[in-house]
Amino acid sequence: MSGSEVGDGEGRSEHVVRAAIILEIPEPLAGEVRSVQDRYAYGQGAPLPVHITLAGSNGLGELELYDGAGAIFPILDAIARASAPVAASFGPTLRFPGTDTFALTLMDENPVAAVHRAIAESGLRFGPTPFPFKPHCTLTSGTRRTDDEVADLLATRIRGTFVLDVLSVYAMSPPMPLLHRASLTSAAQR
Repeated sequence: MSGSEVGDGEGRSEHVVRAAIILEIPEPLAGEVRSVQDRYAYGQGAPLPVHITLAGSNGLGELELYDGAGAIFPILDAIARASAPVAASFGPTLRFPGTDTFALTLMDENPVAAVHRAIAESGLRFGPTPFPFKPHCTLTSGTRRTDDEVADLLATRIRGTFVLDVLSVYAMSPPMPLLHRASLTSAAQR
């Protein structure tokens, strides 16, 4: 795993890996999203599946995994066991204000927000982020778009329902390996 070293003020250092926590979007809708991402050269070569970020970019910063952090994955496993799979569908595309980031929204954000809230309240350590939590699936980011591309992106609709039931943790440093995976399995709230 890649990461960085942080000191504790007494000459000792810990190895830190920064990670994202995501909900993976399943096929066939993941393929439809990926085709839009590919058209706009977003995420090409990145190992992350099509997803909704729970921690790492908005609402919660990156999960900070320190040496000896063996309790982190059992905490996430417990959250996954207590969380029901989320039946979801995409809403309209939005452009985040003042950015060139375009994303699909969710018709009902509440079930995903509940999983995010459980992670936020778990006591795990996260880095800072300036952005509030907004469940979304990014279509493209960071590249200035023409007016025609903006119109095309904002008109993008991906229809159909899907179930979010795979919670994954990926290191944020290349090659961005999968670190952990858990299934949402609670029968409550289905």
